[in-house]
Amino acid sequence: RRVMLGLILALCSLSSPVSASAADAPPLPDLLGDEPTDGTAAGMAQPSPPAVEPTQDDRALLEQLRRAAARDPVSAEKLADMYTTGLKVELDLRQAARYLREACKLGSVTAPNKLGVLLARGGPGLVRDPVEALERFREGARAKDSRALYNLGQQYRSGELVERDEAQAYQLFRQAAEAKLPDALTNV
Repeated sequence: RRVMLGLILALCSLSSPVSASAADAPPLPDLLGDEPTDGTAAGMAQPSPPAVEPTQDDRALLEQLRRAAARDPVSAEKLADMYTTGLKVELDLRQAARYLREACKLGSVTAPNKLGVLLARGGPGLVRDPVEALERFREGARAKDSRALYNLGQQYRSGELVERDEAQAYQLFRQAAEAKLPDALTNV
């Protein structure tokens, strides 16, 4: 586990900061503290082009991460995030979905929500699959992932993937806030 954590921390340090203009600023947070208020799904960054070309060291670390992803959900989810954003790899939503499915099999609590977001949106190389997206949001909600609860609530509020049900949406938003509360208290 220490090796995995070190590998992930090394990869995280590879990203270079990118200056953002006011137009690129994220939407204001909602009451949960980090969810977008514009109705978009929570828990995933918008894809962006890679800041720099990966070096030989980057490629070696990526290969280690790929090997680790077969047995470690954190590594699989990190790879998925990289393929979703195009960080040090070519943007590839199909690969991102593949690694998120692997992370789900390995027991990740947060991967079902991320996979649900990808499948609900679809995109280049990834066919939109609202049925599986909804199931993934439900899987994450059963695991009490606050972002999955929020996204499932958004679906009941909007009626996009399920029949609109404001009472169910309210219950899910409440559960999302309650699931997030212990995290908020530890950051005080």
